[in-house]
Amino acid sequence: MDAVRPNARAGCVKAAGLGCGVVLLVLAVVAVAMVGLTYQHYGRDIAVQEEVERRHGARTAYQVPADGSLPADRLGCFLAVRRALMPRCEEITGIAAAFRNVADEARGEQPAPAALFGRVAGAARHMPTMGLVFGEYVTQRNRELLERGMGLGEYSWIYVTAYFACLGQRPQRVLEGEDRPSLFEDRVFVESAGVIARHVAAAGLTAGPWVDELARMRRDRGRIPFEDGLPPELAASLESFRNELGRSACPAAAELDLTITVPRSTFGYDHR
Repeated sequence: MDAVRPNARAGCVKAAGLGCGVVLLVLAVVAVAMVGLTYQHYGRDIAVQEEVERRHGARTAYQVPADGSLPADRLGCFLAVRRALMPRCEEITGIAAAFRNVADEARGEQPAPAALFGRVAGAARHMPTMGLVFGEYVTQRNRELLERGMGLGEYSWIYVTAYFACLGQRPQRVLEGEDRPSLFEDRVFVESAGVIARHVAAAGLTAGPWVDELARMRRDRGRIPFEDGLPPELAASLESFRNELGRSACPAAAELDLTITVPRSTFGYDHR
């Protein structure tokens, strides 16, 4: 019996190794399939995004009305897009919370290994489908914009002034990470400053809240537009919609709500 045991153990080890190999192979196949599906989805997203810009204008060319207000019909269009996206808010919020829990635990003075591993496991369960969930959200946003007749530039401007400036919602990233660039500072707020600059030029303004805010934003690219107070015309436009704007807010999805998808020069896609 003792002479047989080494061979038996070797057989067990080989079987275990074979089993691990099969599991790893399956995981690799699933990972490749998920990446393929995600890239395919983002490819469709870019197509819809490009159609939005063809029909409703380039996002970097958006011009506010001559009086600087937000017309009620355009706010109604914006809210229709928001209402269509709200059923996805709970799922996005859950994913964001799971990863935030990991970051919070890891940042603690003495992170408990068991608690950290538990939170990592909670976040890991979202990883197989996370890319698809995010991609579907952005694609639905683009399709709603296409259907409602609203461009990305107008949507972004209303989003920033309504949620960040008027309601005081903080720009929240769907996944935290200091090594990841921030689309708020790198693109959204820069483009918002462009909207303000175009209005200042078109209206021939030389003083007032629009001119003052443009100067502040040029000094600080991370500044939320009009975070210290909206111009009277913008504040008046948003006031009667305040309650509905609050009901249609999904802070955890802010980064997705404002992201654009672009192809990389080599392979895959970037979001910024």
